[in-house]
Amino acid sequence: MIALPARDDAYDYEFFGNQCDAIVVMNYDQHWLTSPPGPIAAQDWFVENLRQVFDVVPPQKVIVGIANYAYDWPLNSKNREETAAEFSIQEALLHVEESDTDVEFDSNSLNPHYSYYDEHNHLHQVWMLDAITAYNQLRASERLGVQGTALWRLGSSDTSLWPIWDATHADDAARQNLLTCRRVRT
Repeated sequence: MIALPARDDAYDYEFFGNQCDAIVVMNYDQHWLTSPPGPIAAQDWFVENLRQVFDVVPPQKVIVGIANYAYDWPLNSKNREETAAEFSIQEALLHVEESDTDVEFDSNSLNPHYSYYDEHNHLHQVWMLDAITAYNQLRASERLGVQGTALWRLGSSDTSLWPIWDATHADDAARQNLLTCRRVRT
């Protein structure tokens, strides 16, 4: 097996597809630490990456890397070299509470995000890949017939994704989520 980034012309996906038992497609970082802010893995970008790989690698040889973390980009910093900071989902959600702001769901990318001002009155933009994003990506991967999925990275993930991670159908995930909610309430 080999792990390869999504959409990188520096790699010969067809060659590796022929040489390896499987390719883990790291299907995230549409926007990255040193890029301008934006969705980390918009749903249409995510699906199109898989379709491009399937042009040269059969889906049964593809394992999709799904990410679960947040990037915090400073927007009006005087230091143009300043890069984004990486947060776990828990850190990002705690920061939402501390910043007294709200998470917004971008209907175009299907990625959540929020903005806030820091203690120096500098504007920041935070984009996240949470359990809802993972759910959408898992269902798309399942419909496309991939061999499996992998999570990047343990320890930074949204803990509410675990009940749906191994569910193979949307109804299974909804039932499991309902059971989990009932357990939490009792």
